[in-house]
Amino acid sequence: MQKNYVFLPPIPPLITGLSLILWGWQCHFMVYAIFMALLLESARINNWRLPVTQKEFNLISDVSSILFLCFIIYVFTTRSFEGIFTILSILPFLFYLLILAQAYSTRGNISVSTLFISLRKTTGPENDLGIDISYPYFFVCILAASAGNHHSLIFYLCISLLIALALWFLRPKYSNKAACIMLLLVTISLSYPAHQGLQYLQSVTESRILTWFERFLNENLDPNHVSTAIGSVGRLKLSDSIKLRVDTHGEKLENGLLLKEASYSNYGYGAWTNFDQTFRIIDPGIDGKHWQLDNQSGSDKKLTINYKLPDKKGILPVPHGTSAIDNFSALQVDVGDFGAVTVESRPGWIQYDAIYSLNNRINDTAPQANDLAIPNVYAKDLLLLANSLGLEKMAPSERLEAIERFFLENFSYSLTQTERYPRGKYLTKFLFETRKGHCEYFATATALLLRAGGIPSRYVIGYSIQEFSELENLYIARARHAHSWVLAWLDNKWVVVDTTPAVWAVMESSEKSGFEALFDIFSWLGYSISILGREDAEINHADLITFTVMLALVFYLIARFVKSGIVQKGRNQGIQPWSHGSKNPEPEITRKLFNQIEKKYQSRKTGQTLYSWVDNLQDIRLQGKLKDLLSLYYQYRFDPDSDAREKNRLNREATQILEDL
Repeated sequence: MQKNYVFLPPIPPLITGLSLILWGWQCHFMVYAIFMALLLESARINNWRLPVTQKEFNLISDVSSILFLCFIIYVFTTRSFEGIFTILSILPFLFYLLILAQAYSTRGNISVSTLFISLRKTTGPENDLGIDISYPYFFVCILAASAGNHHSLIFYLCISLLIALALWFLRPKYSNKAACIMLLLVTISLSYPAHQGLQYLQSVTESRILTWFERFLNENLDPNHVSTAIGSVGRLKLSDSIKLRVDTHGEKLENGLLLKEASYSNYGYGAWTNFDQTFRIIDPGIDGKHWQLDNQSGSDKKLTINYKLPDKKGILPVPHGTSAIDNFSALQVDVGDFGAVTVESRPGWIQYDAIYSLNNRINDTAPQANDLAIPNVYAKDLLLLANSLGLEKMAPSERLEAIERFFLENFSYSLTQTERYPRGKYLTKFLFETRKGHCEYFATATALLLRAGGIPSRYVIGYSIQEFSELENLYIARARHAHSWVLAWLDNKWVVVDTTPAVWAVMESSEKSGFEALFDIFSWLGYSISILGREDAEINHADLITFTVMLALVFYLIARFVKSGIVQKGRNQGIQPWSHGSKNPEPEITRKLFNQIEKKYQSRKTGQTLYSWVDNLQDIRLQGKLKDLLSLYYQYRFDPDSDAREKNRLNREATQILEDL
């Protein structure tokens, strides 16, 4: 039998919940904090308990640790050393599963070896001590709340009261209560000047130290620099989280819409950069909410965009040809030489109108010498390819058509890269051998090939707007809808060139999470609450009623799930590949191939995508063949430009794999 020695008693009721509320208030996670607090404190008033095993505790601890490590790497990569405060503010999320497992487990505490992997093999079950982590989690919440950097007197009193309550229940059993109360009051009073002094010290040193680290030790993504995933091995997978909400005011986007964030002119070592880009400060209109970016006329289209600004400074995604930003309160709006619209505003969800026209000239500056530059490592290969296509004998418009046709007829879309190429010549392998990749490969290769043909070009990043949400009655852009394309200088103006196969969005959506609909509901609920306090928000009572009904429905479903017990896992035999929205019917040969593989190896689970199913096959050699086949399969079925050639190629490769079985 395991001996459980609990070093700390369980924390008294409501204290952890209140600390979560304080954290949510300070760090703008109030919706999540309320839900987390209710779920955690509910463990005290109900008797639902799960027999969580030691192995399951270890798994939860390991997952939490891995998420914490990954989050640290991600934050420092994207936000530099300013991300320290982001890491602190997110701690209650990262360790919530562990405290929740303890609260709802029959055991009620956690083994020390669960928290320290080094003890799992050296400590036997009889010596494995048990600890209650409710007090440590409480102090994690307090630390995270402090990272919110809104240190008013009210915050200080709230945090002091919570800590005093927590310490009160830890005092020695026979201590003098009056003396303890007096000591706490004196400590709180004397600590307030120290609190103010530390806050001032932080404000003085933070900008200097973090700016120094930023300047010398890190490269942030900004209007002058963006890294690509070119050369990365493995599967590129972006999340389903919603980044943009776009109101087209009843106009249907037949062919989608590109929202530009920034464009770049110099490529090297997997990154695009700009040299000596200047920004022009825009003066607001009389109402302080209209920002005229240029003097273009005929801008008669308008989009209302809701965008989650990650920090107080950021880049606004806007359509090409945007001449003005309207109905937007900001401290400052700037426009760069390459068309990036940067703003200084409050972080969180912001709303603005983009005034634009599809016929307007794209407001990047005229081409410069850098817009024809090709890295030395690729110059020879690209010039050879340009000559083989006969670009030097064509007019500029014909060169562009030839390059677009070259990518359309010879390349396929893929999120997976399986090998590192020697000397970093990733684009050479892409252009001459593998001929498959994601949008960053296509955009970068297209930009450089245009330059080899004498056409100035720039690399552009942004979002592709194409998904309509029936729930919100708006167009939305998820993280996976981030896209790259090219601007080409033709007939004395910039034109948009996008050679990435049209099937890219369909292929990426096929990998979406099975819980996407549920996540979308929570995302919409959080978004709806976050904009209620916005000064430009109009409170819609119908939306409030809908929100209340949806929230009640979510809790009802959770209650039914708990009441029903364990959900049984089922499997449908002979599941046919995903076919929603397909352009062409599934070829008979691929149906036979997939059915044969299911019989010989393993069946597909309910709702499992083809890529996920192939990843789980034991035969590595067969895996590689099938992944190449799936790129052709999706391109034939969903690409509007696919024809009999893709079908014949698909049939040949599927027949060969079937014969090899």
